[in-house]
Amino acid sequence: MTVFRPLILAILCLCVLSLTGAGCGADGESSSSRPSSVEVSFPYGPPSLGQTASLVCRVKAAIALHDMTLEIHLPEGLELLNGSLSWRGDIAEGDQVEVVNAVVVAVKTGRWVIDVYGRIDPDKHDGQGGEGSFPIYLSISEDSAEYGPRPPWVSDTTSPP
Repeated sequence: MTVFRPLILAILCLCVLSLTGAGCGADGESSSSRPSSVEVSFPYGPPSLGQTASLVCRVKAAIALHDMTLEIHLPEGLELLNGSLSWRGDIAEGDQVEVVNAVVVAVKTGRWVIDVYGRIDPDKHDGQGGEGSFPIYLSISEDSAEYGPRPPWVSDTTSPP
């Protein structure tokens, strides 16, 4: 049985956006001082071995974005079946746009990292922007899968203050 994480992964900022001076918080929350935020999810849950799943990426623009690029790099445990894992384009200020909608299949069990890379040209955005990447961690087994902004195979040993 597939273990489903929350339907929508918490909004994750591209570390590229930390170049605006705002930085990425430990919780991955976006800030209004960043030019955009990025949300990556498996809306119906991640795939277990041999299963398919939708992989979706949405970008919300805090400012008008011109010629932004975004790429998702799959690990060897996943293969693209349908759709595209890259996008380049413009987003109007305040809009949220689905920039990637792909179908992937889990072809190998293991612990994997999906890399999400983005670039916002600072010259086109009054110095706001930059480039970088952030990871999505994925654990695939024969009958379940988990994913998130932190490795699901590492327990949280942080004690409350």
